[in-house]
Amino acid sequence: MQISSISMFKVQNTQQNTAVRGERTQQYIQNAGDTFCKSTNNVAFKGDDNIGLLPQKITPLTRKEAVKQGYTCVSTAEELQKALNINEKVCLMKDIKLNPNSENNWNPIAEFSNEFNGNGFAITGVRINQPNKDYVGLFGKLEFSTNVGNLILTDAKIAGRDKVGGLAGEIFNFARVVNNHIEADVTGKDWVGGLAGEIFNHAKAVNNHIEADVTGKEYVGGLTGFMCDSAATENNHIEAFVTGEQDVGGLAGFMCDSASAVNNHIEADVTGKHWVGGLAGFMCDSASAVNNHIEADVTGKEYVGGLAGWLDNYTKIENNRCLLKIKQVAEQPHHPETA
Repeated sequence: MQISSISMFKVQNTQQNTAVRGERTQQYIQNAGDTFCKSTNNVAFKGDDNIGLLPQKITPLTRKEAVKQGYTCVSTAEELQKALNINEKVCLMKDIKLNPNSENNWNPIAEFSNEFNGNGFAITGVRINQPNKDYVGLFGKLEFSTNVGNLILTDAKIAGRDKVGGLAGEIFNFARVVNNHIEADVTGKDWVGGLAGEIFNHAKAVNNHIEADVTGKEYVGGLTGFMCDSAATENNHIEAFVTGEQDVGGLAGFMCDSASAVNNHIEADVTGKHWVGGLAGFMCDSASAVNNHIEADVTGKEYVGGLAGWLDNYTKIENNRCLLKIKQVAEQPHHPETA
């Protein structure tokens, strides 16, 4: 069944657990491939709004100011890699340009749990080609109340297997990633995202700008492949081409366990096979999407939706503004979870 119209939704009768599917028209547009949730005040939009703020420009700290705040100051790739590997509190003092012709010019920082202040400077030309390794990105894992902010990462090409992201393979345990600009091509198998492969356990991504071409198989998203355990994404601006097979979304491939997406601006071309959506491929277990601005072209075969491919009856969807084009939707069979 081919759908070519650009239009929006207001879900009806969802309190009676009525699935929203079948033919779409200008008056009655699907929210998700299958919907069993409470959904209120989701409307079409015309023009821009202020949702999903771009990262704020900052005045860089001087070396004297940075040292006074307890930072280790770094100016070269070698200094940066060394300081991050021993988990120091780090402040970048100048732009770093890596050789873009090198296949592997950066070795992911395995685990980091301190503070990295990009200080408004850029790291350009990161190349990581480790298709048989997991936890791949500028960092492998960001954990335990880590703060990474004010960093510009441009012209990055990153390839791994599982848990692959432009900034980190995995962000968790209250880590915060704030006010970064990421431009990256990211390729992996499962848990793949423009910012991070997976975000969970109260970790937050706030006020980041992501420009990404993301390719994977399962759990693939413009910002992250997988969000759970009260992870939060707020005020991010995402521009992404996202390609996968299952659980594929403009912001996240899969959201569950009180994961939340609030005030994000998403412009995405999303292509998958099963559970594909402009914001998320699959949302369940008290996941929420509130006050987001979504512009998406969504293509898939089964469980394909403008906002999400699947929503359960515990999902919260409110006050989203969306402009959606569902390019291709196959007839959708009854999901086994609803039998």
